[in-house]
Amino acid sequence: MTTTVRWTILNNVERLTFVNKDVIAMHSSMHIIFHNLTSHIESVYTAQDQTTGDGVQCFIGHKNMYAFAFAEKCEHSHIYMMTYPDFKTMVKIKDSKLKTFLTLELTEGEYVVALSDDPSRQIVVWSWRTEQKLICYDIDVESSRHTFRSSTNSLLFCYCWDSNFSVWEVIPTYKTCLLLNRSLYKETTHFVDVVWTNEGSLYAVNEDADLYSVAIDGHHLAIAKEWTSTMVDVHKPILAYYKGGFAIFGPSLQIQHLKKNKEWSVAWSHQLDCAISTMVSSSNGENLVFVTVHGDVFKLQTDNERVVCNIVAIWQRHITAIDLLYPNCEELLTLHSKSVLCLWKCTTGILKSRFQFEDDVFCLKSCPTESTVAMSCGSEEKHGVYLMQFDANAPKTASKCITKHRIDRIVWSNREKEFLASAMHVGEIFYLKISDEWNLNVVYFVDVNKMLNNICISEVNGQLFLMALLERDKAVFFYNLEEAKAIEIREKDVTFNELACYGTNHLLMTLQSSTRKINIYEVLMSENLPYLESANEIYSKYKINGLFVENNRARVAHWNNYIINLVQIHPVIDDMCEIVVCHRFDEEIKSFIIDSNNEIAVSLTKCGNMVLYSLIESKPTPRRSGKLEICYKKDQQIMCGHCNLNLLEMWISRKLREEEIQETEQWSAERDVIVQRYEVLKGKLSMLLNDNENVDPLYRLPLDVFRMHTKTNQKLFEDATAERENMKVAFENQIEAQDRITAWIKSMCWDTVETVGKELCPIFGKKAVENYALLPASSTEDIEVEMCNILKSLESDKSDSLVLSWKTLINTINLTSVSILSMTGNTVIENKGEVNDEAFNDLSVSSADQFIGSQDLVCSQMLMHTYMQMNWSVKNTQHTTRLLQLYFNEKFEEVMELKRKEISSVVAGSARLKVIVSELNALNKLKGSDQVITLSLEDPQWTQAEIPEKLTTVEPYEIDVSPYVSLDDAIKTTPEVVPSDPFYERALVAMMDATLEKLWHEEIKKPIPKPHCMSDKTPDEFTESDLIDIGEWEASVAERESERERYRMMLHQEYDTLSQSLNAEIHRFNKKVEELYVLKLKVESAIGQEELKIMLLREHNLRRMEAVEKYKELESEMLQLENEQERSYAEMNVVQNQMAESHAACEILSLRDRTLDKNFKTNLGEVSPVVLDLCYKLFKKRPKWHAKPSMTVGVLYEMASAALCKERPPFLHHDCLDYLKGIDQLDSVNNMPATVDEAVWTTLCKLRRIKIDNEIKMRAAAAEVVEVEAAYAACQKRTNALRSHHQKLKTDITNHRTYMEKQSRNSPIQLIVKSGLVEIDMTGHLKDFDEAILTKQEEIEAINKQIRKAAQKKLSAERATSKFKNRILEKEWEHATLKMKIKQLEDDLSHFERIKVTKEIQAYIHNKTNTANTVDIDKKVQMTKSYFDKQLLDHMQRVDELELKVGSIKAQMKSLDRSIERLKKDAGETQEKEAEVGLQKQQDVTKRINLFISRNKLANEIKRQDTTIVMLQTELELQRLRTFPTLSIFQSY
Repeated sequence: MTTTVRWTILNNVERLTFVNKDVIAMHSSMHIIFHNLTSHIESVYTAQDQTTGDGVQCFIGHKNMYAFAFAEKCEHSHIYMMTYPDFKTMVKIKDSKLKTFLTLELTEGEYVVALSDDPSRQIVVWSWRTEQKLICYDIDVESSRHTFRSSTNSLLFCYCWDSNFSVWEVIPTYKTCLLLNRSLYKETTHFVDVVWTNEGSLYAVNEDADLYSVAIDGHHLAIAKEWTSTMVDVHKPILAYYKGGFAIFGPSLQIQHLKKNKEWSVAWSHQLDCAISTMVSSSNGENLVFVTVHGDVFKLQTDNERVVCNIVAIWQRHITAIDLLYPNCEELLTLHSKSVLCLWKCTTGILKSRFQFEDDVFCLKSCPTESTVAMSCGSEEKHGVYLMQFDANAPKTASKCITKHRIDRIVWSNREKEFLASAMHVGEIFYLKISDEWNLNVVYFVDVNKMLNNICISEVNGQLFLMALLERDKAVFFYNLEEAKAIEIREKDVTFNELACYGTNHLLMTLQSSTRKINIYEVLMSENLPYLESANEIYSKYKINGLFVENNRARVAHWNNYIINLVQIHPVIDDMCEIVVCHRFDEEIKSFIIDSNNEIAVSLTKCGNMVLYSLIESKPTPRRSGKLEICYKKDQQIMCGHCNLNLLEMWISRKLREEEIQETEQWSAERDVIVQRYEVLKGKLSMLLNDNENVDPLYRLPLDVFRMHTKTNQKLFEDATAERENMKVAFENQIEAQDRITAWIKSMCWDTVETVGKELCPIFGKKAVENYALLPASSTEDIEVEMCNILKSLESDKSDSLVLSWKTLINTINLTSVSILSMTGNTVIENKGEVNDEAFNDLSVSSADQFIGSQDLVCSQMLMHTYMQMNWSVKNTQHTTRLLQLYFNEKFEEVMELKRKEISSVVAGSARLKVIVSELNALNKLKGSDQVITLSLEDPQWTQAEIPEKLTTVEPYEIDVSPYVSLDDAIKTTPEVVPSDPFYERALVAMMDATLEKLWHEEIKKPIPKPHCMSDKTPDEFTESDLIDIGEWEASVAERESERERYRMMLHQEYDTLSQSLNAEIHRFNKKVEELYVLKLKVESAIGQEELKIMLLREHNLRRMEAVEKYKELESEMLQLENEQERSYAEMNVVQNQMAESHAACEILSLRDRTLDKNFKTNLGEVSPVVLDLCYKLFKKRPKWHAKPSMTVGVLYEMASAALCKERPPFLHHDCLDYLKGIDQLDSVNNMPATVDEAVWTTLCKLRRIKIDNEIKMRAAAAEVVEVEAAYAACQKRTNALRSHHQKLKTDITNHRTYMEKQSRNSPIQLIVKSGLVEIDMTGHLKDFDEAILTKQEEIEAINKQIRKAAQKKLSAERATSKFKNRILEKEWEHATLKMKIKQLEDDLSHFERIKVTKEIQAYIHNKTNTANTVDIDKKVQMTKSYFDKQLLDHMQRVDELELKVGSIKAQMKSLDRSIERLKKDAGETQEKEAEVGLQKQQDVTKRINLFISRNKLANEIKRQDTTIVMLQTELELQRLRTFPTLSIFQSY
């Protein structure tokens, strides 16, 4: 039996490419799909053996021919060059040195470029016409993500990986081949796709869909950003050349077409519904095809700026299940992972229907007797079965929710409309039946409670048996569905691995111990129990991973990872057919099905590739894409929607509820009787409780007596006790674990610290000073420091041989100060003080010497520091830092001890002040005054940071949870407190009153009792003795008041003295803390100086090492460049030699051509001149020559051989074949003239073919010369580029050497300078001192003296200049005044000159006679004079009036100004008064509130102190009573 592939669906399209300009192709595993965009015919090529190829590793189509090439997927793979659509092998390229290939590219001519991966990554170029490997070039690339693209019109290839570019140019010369490389490494952006234009330009796109252009010169690549995208989202961009621009699929699910018109712009954009997996255009850029992530293939077309996406093919991706639609098996069902069901025509592969489900669909199985398919679907915890029957009109559907577990397998029974549905992972099996009304009913339910491997159903002797293979113990489980009996069958020492059923009572099983054998068992009945009897065995040469068998046909399909074997059972015929489904290196078979007529087989791999095979020997019908557009439209899809599973109740839940209802109905009578009895008992108990409440409390019974559920209470009490004990144990365990954790933390973090970090706060202050928390010193630290000192001492012993060029210069300068000058200005940094020569030579000093003394053997900053010396400095700095920290900690502890003393003193003084204030208040109270002295004095407190030891202890007041009080403790009643007789207190007072020493200040507080007469008598009744007693009492009162006043003065004096001393002590201590803080800053500065010195050393050494590394890189690049130059020169010599050979070959062929022309008549023989002329004309006649770029040198040589030998090579271009056909037509006898005999015609044709052969060879030689010259020009261009790059690199090396020399002499040093002397601009960076220089103070002072002298001269010169300028200004003013006078005189002169004197006026002036004319003139003059006088008088009056008005207005304005000023002053005073009044009111309110608060505080304090005094006095008297027991007479007044 032979099998052929009808059509296939590929899940992962590795690469989409064009074959010629109208055929698209893609491949996966071992199949290549070709789709003709014109005829819409789809064909499949399968590479599955040594003849057709061992799988497809990489594939590429020819750009201008119907041909393609692919590399095998195996070790030492071959490259096949084949034709389309007949799939004939043109050539098979072999190379034993190369194992595998990553990608292929075909040029426009005859070259194949491959990228190999093993044993090393190489670029290999072959000529597929001659099967010759032209060149092999190693590349150093390890990235697995790469893009390899070839140019459409030139032999250029781009290899892009990550952010790197490499462009190779193939320069063929027929005999040899050159490969020129241009690379661009480590770009900042990551490129995801590249493309070549038809003009030979290279463009790339990055992850953000930005477009970049790559310029190619002789030796380098230059990249430039051409266009910035505005797309967003996360999809990978794809780039393609389309109609003179670029089509970019960007992250926003858009295809944008870019065109350049001076600048790049978006010509049009098209929005898609889903992402694109790949997109490619034809070589001419006219066809654009893309494949979506769902597997749909579209062709994009533009018509009058309207974008249309026409669907080309539909390939459903991510297929999870397949099945044939029985009984005709003409349709194929495929299930998508996103719950999409597709119905395909098996013969043509046309998609007939597409169904979309809202719920998840997991598996499907078709009924063998009718066109019905059962699917398991569901969501969350509701799963069931969904049925669909495919009728001609509309599909019937039915559904039923049966369980909360996912249905994994569906098996149809031999009975009609009955099937099994099983949740294999939990062992639930349902037997369902379809009713005539198309409803689903559960007939049987079996719960195995074990994980199942496989299930099947069979009818034996009329009984329906369910057979299941258990997953873990691999036993066969039989269940009689009609009798509900189960039996488990096990073979001795045998475990089963696979299970299948065919016929009525036969099982096929594979054994776990032998997976290459299929055991056939017959199910028999004995005593109404089933058992298995071995019937036959089938052996396979492969390990069996799966079985497929039809119930009604004795044919079995078993498979391993990639090969399927068809076996006949009765009789057993092994290996009827062997089908290779997938390549052995790629994937595994998931499922396989055969139709009932044994004509069609379908396989599905685990990666989702589906292949349909034809099992009969017939020419397969090509797959067409007819009416694909209709199938794709959403309105044509059948949307099944929700399967109604969630709306239905699960069958199991309903079954359980029915059982509960049945049980309730069965026991309803007994329940009613129990309820009645309970109601009666409840009434009696209620009556008893009421009677118990109404009796006397003495005779009232406790409620526990009435508890009817003592056992339940006892059980609850025991449960509560157990729970309480468990909680107690859990808490104790948690406390123990917490203690262990705390102890571990303390041991690892607290106990390991040598000096605990503390803070020191001033008394009644907030700014704290923190000490240094230090770990214990390392045991090796002192040893390392000592070792560094020893090594440094050894180095210093040999320091006499060091050449110190600056030593002499420094010794000649008597430095008494050091200054730093800024080279950009005259600002100065000065460091005054005595600096000896040794200190100047060692400028690495820091302020650490002020605290811990000078350190020996410190490396000088004036010397070059190696890494070893820098390590010495690091060790020394670490040691110095620890010493500084220890020094500060000692000072810190001293101040901390001082604070302890000060706090005790302040607390004692504060207590005394409080006593004084209380005494003063008591005296004021005795005096009758309401004045109360308040003292807001708090004792200084220690903070947590000052006493970190509190962290390791827990005090009771720190726990805010109240202690647990048990019920027993709460029930216990506290005994009543009986007031005791204060006899002892009264006896103590009476006994100690007049015997012990009394305090004076306590005695003066006691009031003096008045005489009895003052209370018993009136003043009129006083006797003389009464008056004497009254006088004595008044004298005693006056004396007591004087003593109280003296005591008050003593208290005030003590208060003032004590408060001043306390304030002085606190201020003195806070000053100590301030000094400690300043010391901390100095120590931090010293530590920072040490660290800065190390950082400077590290930076300097890092620069030095980087410079050395860069110098090595430049030298390596120079060496590599020189090697490239040598190779370029060698290639140029080879090309030059070949160019000489090509020219020589051209001359030889041209000489031969002339010889053939010359010897034509001689070779033709003796013929008449007329015939000779006719033959010569025919000898010169040629077919029409069409020069094409595809006619390469090899093609021309092959064509010349074909013309001479009359052969037809199979792979020549059609223009070449037409030319050869034209030669054959010229040689035809029909073209022979009548005057030429046959022998002459034969000779003529032979000579003409020889001449044509020579002419074609001349054309080939000329083309070869052109190629060689082009190669020589390219080599020369590359050599010139290498030479210029070599010169540039040489300049860079020289500059870098200069830089290294400068860096070696320009090492940084560190100086400690007071900040007050810094006068340069400081920004906080080391570069501030780049232009600073070190100089002496004497030089600066000398310069300043010269500057001051120059300044004096400058001032005197400026004074003289100022006087001179003032004189000039005076002269200028006089000059201006004279100019104005001159101008005025000139104006008057011009005015006079403009006056015209008439003859009458002249006569009037010369002869003043009293003529009539003279009288008239006098009148006119008088009238004019009077008129002007009148006008002048009016103007003068008007000016006087205006001046009066102006004066009055000015007076009014002055009065208004005075009023405004007065109002402003009044308003300001009012505002100030209001502000003062408001502020005073606010202060009064605040003061009153504070007085109330202080009074309450003092009252509370007085009460508390009175209580304390009474208690202390009582204790004092008790102590005295114990020591001096005496008796005295009690007297009262």
